[in-house]
Amino acid sequence: LYAELAEEEVKRLLEGCKEMFEEEGFAPNQVEVKIHRGGISVAGEIEKEFKKGGFSTLVMGRRGIGGWEAVFPGSVSNALLSSISGKAFFIVT
Repeated sequence: LYAELAEEEVKRLLEGCKEMFEEEGFAPNQVEVKIHRGGISVAGEIEKEFKKGGFSTLVMGRRGIGGWEAVFPGSVSNALLSSISGKAFFIVT
């Protein structure tokens, strides 16, 4: 039950993010919300979707940490930095 409630909350959050993209001029067919259960790892799932989609640029946010740790990428960003080559990769704050 808790997992289902958490998933519904994540869906609402991501739909809100999708609406923000659309408000900034993205067409509805340019923004897709996907939720994966299980899988190898977050970085592995992102990499799989990125390669399957044939994208040339990956943009992702960083985790919400501050201080000295904010200088370094998080574990997901770091894994993707080492596995995706020949493509543009932006980490935004």
